[in-house]
Amino acid sequence: MKNLSYLPNVAYVAEFEEYRKLKTIEEKEAFKKKMKAEFNKKTPEEQQTYMDEYKSVILAIRDRVEELIEMVKRENEAKIMAMA
Repeated sequence: MKNLSYLPNVAYVAEFEEYRKLKTIEEKEAFKKKMKAEFNKKTPEEQQTYMDEYKSVILAIRDRVEELIEMVKRENEAKIMAMA
């Protein structure tokens, strides 16, 4: 992934890059278990902050995807009109 600007800090970028390098289902499952164990070690406040940060990331990505979809729709409409 070229643009990691949606991730809130370097720790999250490192997590993403580590996961992205995994090849097998087993490796990915082990990573998920490790991350869950680390999450469970956090205080409730830290867990909430973590979840809030990831929620903002997901919403930002969703918004960007919606923008791209609209851009493609407009381009396709313009091509269709040009062909008419």
